[in-house]
Amino acid sequence: MKLRTVRYEIFSLKDALRSIAQYLCSKNVKPLKDFVTTDSKTSPLFSRTKDKYRTPLEIADGIYTESNLNASGITNTCRRLLDIYDIEYDEVKIYLQKIAKH
Repeated sequence: MKLRTVRYEIFSLKDALRSIAQYLCSKNVKPLKDFVTTDSKTSPLFSRTKDKYRTPLEIADGIYTESNLNASGITNTCRRLLDIYDIEYDEVKIYLQKIAKH
């Protein structure tokens, strides 16, 4: 995966989500923390409490999201993260590796 000019080796979409969040938070964690503070839904997209999720995934220091999602759900969570930071979707590229036939 490539986010702007940084490359990450990922093995799943969960890894992509975690990598995107860690990259963004390393630059500035405030937008995500502000979003967590203002998201008062019963099932928030991101939370400081991992008990709110069936399968919590820590995406940043003390910030969790649900990881028990299908590919579309994880992709939507990645998009939401990019929206919070006002990053264009085309700044993220995920490369697929061809699986060898046996």
